[in-house]
Amino acid sequence: MEGKYYSSERSIQLLISLLKQHNIKKIVASPGATNLSFVASLQQDSWFEMYSSVDERSAAYIACGMAAELGEPVVLTCTGATASRNYISGLTEAYYRKLPVLAVTSSQDISRIGHHIAQVIDRRAIQNDIALLSEHIPVTDDITTEWSNTIKINRALLELRHHGGGPVHINLTTTYSRDYSVKVLPQARMIHRVMPQDVFPELPKGSVAVFVGAHRIRGPGGAEVEPQLAQLILLGEQLLQRRARRLGDRLPALYLHFQQALCLIQRAAHDHRVMQQQPKIARRHKALEKIKKR
Repeated sequence: MEGKYYSSERSIQLLISLLKQHNIKKIVASPGATNLSFVASLQQDSWFEMYSSVDERSAAYIACGMAAELGEPVVLTCTGATASRNYISGLTEAYYRKLPVLAVTSSQDISRIGHHIAQVIDRRAIQNDIALLSEHIPVTDDITTEWSNTIKINRALLELRHHGGGPVHINLTTTYSRDYSVKVLPQARMIHRVMPQDVFPELPKGSVAVFVGAHRIRGPGGAEVEPQLAQLILLGEQLLQRRARRLGDRLPALYLHFQQALCLIQRAAHDHRVMQQQPKIARRHKALEKIKKR
């Protein structure tokens, strides 16, 4: 790698930059042509710890062991085609053990899927229990795609530690570039997830404007939902999204029952509010009657 630096492929630069910012440095690489630009760029950066495993199945279990022992995310990278299928058993174990393993499968453009082109398989849909999240990263060739890919990569890296952690998949499109002339890695925008139990970032000194927005949540039929029910709706929809993969065909029916339950709860809340207002209305009527008698 003497005289070579980072790949000229922008997507690879974004991924490497964000890996460093998220403090993910351990890489288990399997050799191949499709992931060559990514692996070669990692090799020239001494910040990363590189481990080599010719067999992808073994690589996946190596990553599981490292993630379990060290308690930190580990990256897997392999070439395209059936090599990625060898990750399935290891990622399944990572899924049920909640191990933060990031599988980066390099890929040709997905427009080539279905045309019997060598080394091209369809990874757009994955098994339910091998990854918490799967993101496809297309070639970054304009500012809009760069913005989108930056968000996708951040989302994938954050998911490694979210809700107890687990494996995540990134399908990284490559152009097989052999240009390693980029000496300075660009600083991609890092996104932080701040939870209620976390320490919030310190505000800078000086005048600070804080904008707080609010919106009304509408239930079935477009009716406005009582503020007390808003949190219930959000929690219910989040639960449905988390369970969507496991529920399969039962999800539409369950969602319908959820909506019907919300209608009943909203109606009961409305009736309760009306009942609370009735004594006030009665008192007003009595007051008006006294005024009329005078």
